[in-house]
Formats: sequence, structure tokens, C-alpha cells
Amino acid sequence: MEPLEILLVLGLVYVLYKGGTLASIGIAPPPPPGVAIAAAAPTYLTPPPSFGTGMPVVPAQEVPSNVASTAVGVGSAIAAAPKVLGAIGVAANAVPIVGQVVSAVASIAQALLGAHNARIKQARDENSAMNLGVQGVDKEMAVINNAYNAGQISAQDAINLLSQTMPHYWELVAPHIQPGRNGCNATQGGAAACPPWPASGNGCSGSIGAACCVGCYDLEGGPSTAVLSAFDGGDGRTPFYFGVQGAIVVLMHGGHMQTCMQGVVASKYGGANRNGYRLNWQQVGS
Repeated sequence: MEPLEILLVLGLVYVLYKGGTLASIGIAPPPPPGVAIAAAAPTYLTPPPSFGTGMPVVPAQEVPSNVASTAVGVGSAIAAAPKVLGAIGVAANAVPIVGQVVSAVASIAQALLGAHNARIKQARDENSAMNLGVQGVDKEMAVINNAYNAGQISAQDAINLLSQTMPHYWELVAPHIQPGRNGCNATQGGAAACPPWPASGNGCSGSIGAACCVGCYDLEGGPSTAVLSAFDGGDGRTPFYFGVQGAIVVLMHGGHMQTCMQGVVASKYGGANRNGYRLNWQQVGS
């Protein structure tokens, strides 16, 4: 059994143990102590003084309609949980537990991976791979955002899931990047080395082809804020964190903030336009 499988099995057994499900076979958690001790609040990094300046929390979540309608919901991900163990090679009879229980984060991760693998099979060239990659990033962002806001997963869970989003994009597009256009050194292993945007001129030229341009400068984002246009999900005056990396930074600081996903401009070779949008990272009840 692989280490990941062992960890998953142990995690499932622990959940059943704490929930009292194993009491019927003589295994039960100890009784609660006489005095209840409140759980400590999670400790997040202390944001710099400038963090969040001018960044109001706006309840409305502005996501393209095609993202919300096609995203895999948390409920459906959990409903598909019985398939998760088999998908990673763990036979059902190898798990000595009663019932079928799996964490929301494991279900979501498996659902996102399954959708990603399906997109890999659909890609035929650089532009189709790029379009599928943009759709994949949007859907993963929507799923993770919805699960986090609903309280189904923690901030750290969301960060862990988001940390796979751009590797999924690079793994998808790398095999289809045209010769001489892989200036970002994208690999099928899910990595890339994006050059910084030049101080002058167009960063999407020369060896930076469509897949590198969109991945590096529209989707990846970074750890700093920027004032973005309406097309890029901004308002032309407020600094926003943006991209996948921007969402990770916001979650590291406890959420309660909006991030932007920048717009994608169509190319003459078949790329598709996709307007920018915002995601509000705020858990219910927080």
C-alpha cells in the first residue's frame, strides 16, 4: 500500500473513531473532560500594514455564469466519495471500517483531478489546450471558493487545493506548446518558470507564446496587489490581489477579501475571450 493510501485509510479510521462509529466493536473515544476547553483559533500570518488597504469586502460574488453552472459542487463531490478509494487503488475490502466516509477535501481533490485528466485527453494543439486550461482554472477556483465559503474546507485545505491548480494548467498545455514558444519552460510535470513582465514593451512576444502568456500573466497572479481594469475584474482604482497566487495569499491571511481573476484576450489562432471576474473569500458565519 502506498504512503498516500495508508494516510487516507488512517484518516478515515480516525474520523470514525472520533465520531463513535466504532463503539459497536468496542473501540470508542474517551469521555469528554469535566471542563470543556475551547479550541484555539487558527493562527495566520500577520499581514503587513498595507495589506487590504482600500479592499472592501463586497458580499456579491462576480463569477462568469459558465463557471458556476459547470463547477462540481461540494455536495456532489462528497456523494461521489465511494469511488475515491478505488480511484487511487485502495480496494474496498482493504478498509476495515463500517460505512463509506471520506473527507470533503479528499473528495474535491479527486473530482478536480478527474476533470483535469479528462481535459488532457481533449487537448489537440496549443490553443485548444490553452482554452481548456483556462476553463479548468476557472472551474477549480469556483469549486474551491464555494467549498471554503460554505465552511466545508479550511483555509489550509483551500490553499492545498489551489496549489495544484496551476500545475494542472501547465501539465495540460506543456505537450502542445509550439517549438520556440515555450519561453516559460513549462513542463509536463506541472512546472513553469515565468519571466517577469518587462518594464516596457509586450511580455507576450518572441518565445512567450499563447499558453505561456495566459498562464504566466493572466492566471498565475502573484503575491502583490495591483489596480486592475474592469476587463481584468477590477474597478480601475482599488488594489486587488489577483490570480491563483493572489487567492493563496488572501487565504494565508484569513480571507475576508476579494481577489480578481484577470481577463483573457482571444488570439488570432483560436484562443477564446474570457472577461475577468472577482471571487469573495469569506466563510459563512465568519
